[in-house]
Amino acid sequence: MVLDQQEMRRGRWLQCNQRTPLFESPSQESRATIWEPGEHYRLVENTLLEHAVLVEGLLDGYRAWLPLHAAEQLVPTESRFTREEASVQLSEAHIQATIGFCVDAGEVPHCYGWGGNHGPDYDCSGLMQAAYRSAHVLLPRDAYLQANFCEPTDSPARGDLVFFGNERVTHVGLMISETRYLHSSGAKNGHDGIAEDDLNGENAIARHYRELLRGFGRITRTLVVRQLH
Repeated sequence: MVLDQQEMRRGRWLQCNQRTPLFESPSQESRATIWEPGEHYRLVENTLLEHAVLVEGLLDGYRAWLPLHAAEQLVPTESRFTREEASVQLSEAHIQATIGFCVDAGEVPHCYGWGGNHGPDYDCSGLMQAAYRSAHVLLPRDAYLQANFCEPTDSPARGDLVFFGNERVTHVGLMISETRYLHSSGAKNGHDGIAEDDLNGENAIARHYRELLRGFGRITRTLVVRQLH
């Protein structure tokens, strides 16, 4: 597929026929997420550079940089979509599914994967997104977007999200009790993968994240994508 200004102005939704990394910047030094087959993105107008172009995801408007050498994997579609939100009340089945997903993901060989939103190597928000997707609840991609998407709560319960960070939210986990949570953390200050920690724990990792605690969020809505006919 040829990427040019004319194609960018069309604003068509594109699919990719194989897993393709997307990056945080045009320099492609740090992976942002993975474009999976079946997912839709479109080109952002006037962002075509020598080696990369900015793309926007259909699900939540998430933006990241696509290497131009991956253009041959793109398949344009004439389909049109709307992006909406819908209220959701989490049932025990939802909560069990999300917790079970995280537990199962932690039992297969894996490590922390920066930009990982599909297994086996997840980053923190990618794990939350995938876990809730398994229960048919769709969340935004990044931890700070997930924090903004949730309803804040001072009484965390199973199934709520817990958020960490300094100046803004940079890490997220899934509460499995009033104090215990599952999360995918990096090697530097975490487990290099999926593990359980306690907000009241006294090991080095638990203390590190407790110092960064920003709050809790309850999921009361889901993203919805509808195809127009």
